[in-house]
Amino acid sequence: MDKKSIMIIIIILGVAAAGVILATMESPQQNDITVNITPIIIKNDTINTTINETNKTSTIISAARAKEIANQFIGMGVYLGSAKLSRLNQTLVWNISIYTTQGLYVQPIYIDAQTGRKIINPEEATQIAEQSTGLGVYLGTPTLKKVNNIQVWEVPVYTIQGKYVDSFYINAQTGAKIK
Repeated sequence: MDKKSIMIIIIILGVAAAGVILATMESPQQNDITVNITPIIIKNDTINTTINETNKTSTIISAARAKEIANQFIGMGVYLGSAKLSRLNQTLVWNISIYTTQGLYVQPIYIDAQTGRKIINPEEATQIAEQSTGLGVYLGTPTLKKVNNIQVWEVPVYTIQGKYVDSFYINAQTGAKIK
């Protein structure tokens, strides 16, 4: 091999190594976590935490555990950002940002803070409902609720004139259309 070929191979190996390092880098951890009513400070470790919100005590998974779960749902070329404790309607969730390796925000992953299950985001619920709609209607804003003890996104359907027609119910864990 000549020197030019060896240099090209070295450059290719360097670029590949840099890509692997960037893909496995974790984002900076943030310890400030907020809930609608009161700020809650939880350390980003793997220990579950008990919180008391208005005399209602519940155990939630840690931010680090939520990120471990969320990591199962992302692919190459993206990484997880900070995990923030928030509410989707009445459900306490870890809202975990997803970024490209170039630092561009993609979308969030929601992890139920009590069960540790992934919850599809409202945009995904709307996309699933859109597969069953036709002309002359539009979809409203999805709302997370429990129906028959199952977490679902209710996606309302309206006529073009704004009259409510019906709702689709999308299972928040599986993404399956219930109605």
